[in-house]
Amino acid sequence: MASLFFNTKNYLNQEDGCMNFLAVEKENLQVEYIGRGRDDLEAASIRAAMPIAPIPVPISYFEAKVSDSGRDGYMSVGLMTKRCQLDKLVGWGVGSVGYHGDDGNLFMGNGIGKPYGPLYSKGDTVGCGIDWLNDQVFFTKNGAMISAVKSPFSQEEEVYPAVGLRTPRERFLLNFGRKPFKFDI
Repeated sequence: MASLFFNTKNYLNQEDGCMNFLAVEKENLQVEYIGRGRDDLEAASIRAAMPIAPIPVPISYFEAKVSDSGRDGYMSVGLMTKRCQLDKLVGWGVGSVGYHGDDGNLFMGNGIGKPYGPLYSKGDTVGCGIDWLNDQVFFTKNGAMISAVKSPFSQEEEVYPAVGLRTPRERFLLNFGRKPFKFDI
């Protein structure tokens, strides 16, 4: 059986987030969009403080519960490197992969999404993991596996959990393993 990694001490990093549009609360585990959300130029992402990879275990995972899908639900969950810009939703920038709630598309380093999974909104829990043994990134929704895709990351890169928001009142509560996950990893 493969080893798993959950950094229960991880939290959202307010030092490098796009904080002009975001507010972080609840022990640095909850993020809310506080900007006007007029267009894609006002999108904002935030990374975790500590990477989930590279590490000496083959699988890493985290979950983000949608506390509120806000005005439009333009939300994203995924992974990114330090080089990825934070003024975009996760998946839109080079060095990131993101699953978006408003259209169910998967974005891998650019603004062109591909159909991937079901939409998600208030009350849903979206999980994201990386499986280094199989070179895959995978996503879950409410405890069920959606599917896995080829990882865009090299095993030498530091990869961070990340979420992105774009319209007022959108809110995520992140779980890095402090509480049981919905998905039976």
